[in-house]
Amino acid sequence: MVTIASSFTRGRRWHAGQALTCIAWSPHGRSLAVAGDAAQIEVWDVQTGSVSSIHTSHTDIVTSVSWSPYGRYIASSSKDGTVQIWNTATGTTEHLLDQSASIHVHVVAWSPDSHTLAWAGSDWIIHIWDMHTLSPVQVLSNHTSGIIDIHWSHDSRHLVSSGEDGLIHVWDALTLPH
Repeated sequence: MVTIASSFTRGRRWHAGQALTCIAWSPHGRSLAVAGDAAQIEVWDVQTGSVSSIHTSHTDIVTSVSWSPYGRYIASSSKDGTVQIWNTATGTTEHLLDQSASIHVHVVAWSPDSHTLAWAGSDWIIHIWDMHTLSPVQVLSNHTSGIIDIHWSHDSRHLVSSGEDGLIHVWDALTLPH
């Protein structure tokens, strides 16, 4: 059981005057990845209430954070058009998977089996990457406007997406190349 610091139970303030855009629990439940308008990601230790690391490589609003299943990495997306992979032990960016200033990346999601990373945004496309080879394996395109959210099923067999077009798509991950 993880003991939560009282600074969290009373309400913790993100940077004054800036929106908090995303938050994610670590797999072990002892940390939170928190990001927003400040174009940075902070990892908070929920037991002490302290900031254990700060990642500042994004140049625009961070839109999504996703922990790898074993907690070694954090994937982040931003309106700067990048998807970045952070090493949680060293606090450094290890991989820059994509960069397109014309695309706002809205969401990133790590598959529970840790093999695959998906992200999507304003280009109406879901990008699927193999995290062992760090290479793109598939693009999924059935939305007719920006994609807002994506989530993997607990067994990594399906990916669900929702978009500004009001549609929900369920994708069969078993048909994706690995």
